[in-house]
Amino acid sequence: MEVKYIKAEEGPGSSVKYFDDKGKVWQFVGGTRTWRNQNPGNKVVGDYSRNNGMIGNAGGFAIFPNYEAGHNALLILLIKKYGNYDLVKLMERFA
Repeated sequence: MEVKYIKAEEGPGSSVKYFDDKGKVWQFVGGTRTWRNQNPGNKVVGDYSRNNGMIGNAGGFAIFPNYEAGHNALLILLIKKYGNYDLVKLMERFA
């Protein structure tokens, strides 16, 4: 059975607390901020994050309910904001 996270927040230290739809609290500890936030693009809190599944934030970065949601938000940003850039220009602007 897949866990469905509906809310998240910064926890103690550098951990992230996730709240599921059944009221259980999960804590992601260790690893990278990218992993803890399920945010493969390290997207900051903003309109693209809010409009594409963000459920919280930690350290100024968006937290997503799962890796797929974070990955999709990254792809949407890259396509909509940087879609007309060549690879070199994309790297200069995004990275």
